Amino acid sequence: MDNNKIVTMTFINKSGTKVNLRVEYAKQDLSKDDIVTLMDSIISKGVITSKGGPLMFKDSAEVVEKESSKIELR
Repeated sequence: MDNNKIVTMTFINKSGTKVNLRVEYAKQDLSKDDIVTLMDSIISKGVITSKGGPLMFKDSAEVVEKESSKIELR
């Protein structure tokens, strides 16, 4: 059985459009503070841009836990 945390961070870019950034396989003990710090760092360092310009503001974030199990057929 595999567990996978997926973090989707939503930002607002310079033109006012929402931009989603998705990170798979996040660490299991990820906290709200970790996500806020990461989002602030992405904005302040300008490491990601979009068609509508640089990311300017945090909008929201979501953590989804996905669990999968292989089924042996033979």
